[in-house]
Amino acid sequence: ATATPLPTSTPQPTPTQAPVEVAVVEDFLYASGVESTAGNQRLDIYHLPGANEQKPLVIWTHGYSDKKHHDSSLAKSLAEEGFVVLSINWLDRAVVQNSLENLREATEDAECALRFAAENAEKYGADPENVIWAGFSAGAWMGSTISFAEGDLQGEWDAYAAANDGPEQRVECSAVAEPAHVKGFVGNSGGYEGDFWLGDPVRDDWTAAFLPLQMISAIGNNPDLQIRIIHGRDDPFEETTFEAAE
Repeated sequence: ATATPLPTSTPQPTPTQAPVEVAVVEDFLYASGVESTAGNQRLDIYHLPGANEQKPLVIWTHGYSDKKHHDSSLAKSLAEEGFVVLSINWLDRAVVQNSLENLREATEDAECALRFAAENAEKYGADPENVIWAGFSAGAWMGSTISFAEGDLQGEWDAYAAANDGPEQRVECSAVAEPAHVKGFVGNSGGYEGDFWLGDPVRDDWTAAFLPLQMISAIGNNPDLQIRIIHGRDDPFEETTFEAAE
């Protein structure tokens, strides 16, 4: 029998591509104070370099007394799945020092984040038409406010300020694009009473302070918003244990 000829070259194993590491762009100034008492706010961008799939862009808002770095492991995990994550600092003290000035500044921070998302999403491989707002505790409250409101928040505040002698504009956005549309909202909250953020009826000053936000945060302003609310059994900030979910 004729022998089978040997191959002229030895087959080589197919090289495997090394996993792409998540890149982080830190401390991008996205909101600048225009009042002496207003703050500058920065964000971090988590993304996979060279990603060609336009996955959603996630804006993540930390809880009260935290900062953007506190949630870095979550942001990195999302980025590893292909999402582009904007982890933002914002005026979280507005939830406990809820003057009208603080509330306006917090919502202006949020609107600046949406402008940044619209202007920069494609640079990092995200879809500017597929923005999800997510947050924990106070950040979930801010996310719900901004996601339900939509529209011209700056104009809403200007109209309120003209009729009520303030507050005036607090911050200026680094991006000039129209704010991105929020397609989905994911809120992870704690053991707070249902009417806590709408104004504690025991405290008239809180009810009055939150009134402007009630007017701009009507659910009907964003009727196609998809919502998922996560409520933990245990909350590290409240002495509450939930025996059953409702």
